[in-house]
Amino acid sequence: MTKLRNIDINPIKRLKNNITREQAIEMLKISLIALMLFTFAMVMKNLFSTWYLEQNGSSFYWTHTSGTLGDESVVWYIESYNDASHYYEPYLQAFRFENWNPYAGGEGPLNGYAYGPIFIYSIYFISIFVGLFNPGMERDLLVAESVKWSHIVFDALTVALLYIVITQLKSFQKRNDIKKHAIGILAAVGLTFMPMNLIYVDSRFLNIPQMTFFTLLALILFLKEKYRISALFLTIAWLSKQMTLFIVPIWFLIVWKKKSLKTALVEFLVPFFIATFLFSLPWLVLTPMSYVRRVLGPGKALSTAVISPMYNGVTVSLAHSFKYLDIGFLSNFYLTLNKYQIPFFLFYIIAALIAYFNGKKIGENETYFGVFTTWLILLTHVFIARGVYKYYGAFFSPFLLLGAVMLLDDYLFDLLNKIIHRDGKSEDNKENTTEKIDVSEEKVAATKEKSFVQSLVNTEKLKASALGSFFILCFGAFYYYTWIIIIKPRLKDLALGFSFVLCCGAFYYYTWIIIIKSRHLHPLFLLILFILVSLLIPQSMYKSLFKKKNYVMIKDDTVYIYKETIKTFKRLFSKRNKEKIMSNELADKEVK
Repeated sequence: MTKLRNIDINPIKRLKNNITREQAIEMLKISLIALMLFTFAMVMKNLFSTWYLEQNGSSFYWTHTSGTLGDESVVWYIESYNDASHYYEPYLQAFRFENWNPYAGGEGPLNGYAYGPIFIYSIYFISIFVGLFNPGMERDLLVAESVKWSHIVFDALTVALLYIVITQLKSFQKRNDIKKHAIGILAAVGLTFMPMNLIYVDSRFLNIPQMTFFTLLALILFLKEKYRISALFLTIAWLSKQMTLFIVPIWFLIVWKKKSLKTALVEFLVPFFIATFLFSLPWLVLTPMSYVRRVLGPGKALSTAVISPMYNGVTVSLAHSFKYLDIGFLSNFYLTLNKYQIPFFLFYIIAALIAYFNGKKIGENETYFGVFTTWLILLTHVFIARGVYKYYGAFFSPFLLLGAVMLLDDYLFDLLNKIIHRDGKSEDNKENTTEKIDVSEEKVAATKEKSFVQSLVNTEKLKASALGSFFILCFGAFYYYTWIIIIKPRLKDLALGFSFVLCCGAFYYYTWIIIIKSRHLHPLFLLILFILVSLLIPQSMYKSLFKKKNYVMIKDDTVYIYKETIKTFKRLFSKRNKEKIMSNELADKEVK
């Protein structure tokens, strides 16, 4: 018999034995840098929030003067809603101090709660800390500050998490330590000053940053093949806001084709459903019908497209964009299709087929997976039948930056490998092939970088926006001093940082256009962004949609699932019959 003292009941001790000294130092280093980035992001976001409220307050538009004499009035279509004061603050007030059931409805704004329970839990949790740090604060002010800081804190956590995700990518694991962290810090700082997040999340407290944070966390765990934990955090994400729910079926198909159907069910889908059920308690018991209706059924397909300030509170779709551009027939045609959710289901089915046919390829390549997930998130925003608001864009900001880092790293390696080594060495020599750099190349690259950043800042369109100029200058300075003077990078790392800065500058400018232009053009801008990301998906994945053998695979898998289901039921019934027979025999023996 095994003695109790011989059983290892100390998992912490086992963990210590498995971690080397170098790994422990690396973990500590990453934790400290992530903490500093989190603190930096919180400070900057809070400063911007204070500045924005002083400049514009809660106005739906942002009107300011321009021109040399300051006599030209310019209106920016910010689309600044007051959801925080009208909805979120009453939610917290009633939930914390009045024992309110969010899914039982209520009077006024309390009847409009349509989020998962994690959202109200997170605000409640932050309110406890706000109260601890501010004893004696009035209740109304406590509620308002809690809503504010819940958005800022989770948005800042996403900044720190983006840095951690990049440092944990396989392509960066063997990289020089300082350069690996520098790339992660560069991306994190880029997200810190993302216009969409600064305005809508940190200043107007719109969108739900909890969803963004937990989805990004689920992504890196998925890449690490921690499917159960990934499913757990994906559950927390969608129970904050429902947009993440569209990711689940696609990721399930990827796990299926990368591993097996059993793995996809046992390690991903079943844990997801179990976690969803557990987190839905006690609301699923107290008000089951209302809970399901509010969580799974918010919003209906748009059937009209009206261009009028009276409809500023209504979501917009591509039909609004076409109508705004006086393309009436196209607007009406899209409305007819959208009424039956045809555009959304058509593109979502295409995404599902690509994941099904190329699941192994996507699952085994970090870049493919990151770009494909970004493409999927954009797809659901562009074609969702209920329409979108501008502030929805804050959700996909970190995924776009992450995808940019992944793609640039891959493309630049291929490009520089061809330039420097035309004899085509194998990927095993990836580290060695990029070490041989001429000092003059670094100088040329640094000169090009500086002149390009200056040309961006001097562009007339960017002069119209002091905020846009600040973003470009901030990145130019950070890149130049950190990358060139301190890190002294190889050519590939230099090109990666420089290219990422350019991508950030372009994305900043593009998102700024989305922010200041009419809300009716927002879906069209998203469509353009979706098309650009679509071009980054490998052509082989699109070609797989036209291969007959892939559709034969669907038939074969369907037959396989049917046969396995029948076998499973037969086993269950046979076991039950055997148990009944054995129990009857025992009963007969007892009678005799």
